[in-house]
Amino acid sequence: MYKKKLVSIFQLLALIISIFTTSVTPLVVHAQENSSFKNSGSVYDDLAGNYGILGISSQFHIFAKGTTRLYAHTDGNIATNDFEGGANFGTNIHEGLVSKEIDYLKNIQSISSSSVVQDSNTRSTKFVVGSGTNLSLVDNGNAVAINGTKMDHLKSSEIYQDSTSNNYIDFDSEFTKLENASTQLFGMSATQTITNSSFNDINNRVIDISNTSGPVSINIDESVLEQNTPLTINNHNNVVIVMNVVNGGSNQNIASPIKYNQRSNHETEDFSDANISWNFGNHVSILNINSPFQGTVLAPNATINVYQNLDGSIIGTNVNINAESHRWDPNPINIVKEETGSVILTKTDS
Repeated sequence: MYKKKLVSIFQLLALIISIFTTSVTPLVVHAQENSSFKNSGSVYDDLAGNYGILGISSQFHIFAKGTTRLYAHTDGNIATNDFEGGANFGTNIHEGLVSKEIDYLKNIQSISSSSVVQDSNTRSTKFVVGSGTNLSLVDNGNAVAINGTKMDHLKSSEIYQDSTSNNYIDFDSEFTKLENASTQLFGMSATQTITNSSFNDINNRVIDISNTSGPVSINIDESVLEQNTPLTINNHNNVVIVMNVVNGGSNQNIASPIKYNQRSNHETEDFSDANISWNFGNHVSILNINSPFQGTVLAPNATINVYQNLDGSIIGTNVNINAESHRWDPNPINIVKEETGSVILTKTDS
């Protein structure tokens, strides 16, 4: 009798195991988009102005199709595919001239809770994240956590998220445009060509274009920027300058402190005098900024390592911030092709 009961129990267990292993479909969990946050939309609806040949990239302090890593405070906004935030970021309010701050961090590995500058009566915020980012409301819905990190300065109404079928920025498309832009800028007729022999005194290197009335394209030898003495650029008429860095290799090290119009590196929202941009080209893979630098940096295929203060937009594949940097959006750079076939700069108001 006892043995029959044991047999019956084992038969029942075998039947149950058979049912679960042969006829039950495995449970699949489908992620759902968080309906508490607004859809990201498109950057072109938010930035619809004429920003010249650099396009929307010029409206971000850092614009990277790869990874942005912050190891020092970053005074500016960011658009990047991957983000590792070991320090905070955001354009601090000084003159009240930036009415809307936009950030796009598609994939976030880490982020500082003190990132982003709190809005004010002169500033609104749009903070966009990718569809795979974990967003949650905390503190009874009064605060937002990003991948578990509570954000101190962001409201839920300021958070936007990509859908699975829409990205706020298509980085591949934008960087194709930027590579073409770099090539076009190199193709311009140079107003000046600067080499080390252009200076009588290596300790007193000055490029003066103060008497120029229109946009200027200058070819500057990469070896000039390798020198560790200051390079002074006087542009008192505030014309648009493009510095095309020529004769450089794939790895470049900038040792020259850039002195521009007696301006010092500093935080500001006044970009009216941001008229200098540096085009390093598509062939550069590593660009090290080893001295204080002023002006927008265009190196679409490079990893840009910033080791000293830099003011401007930083445009590259990867950007590593190891020293404080400051947003300083460039005035639009526009070029036209003349009937003679030459390519020249033109000026367009912001």
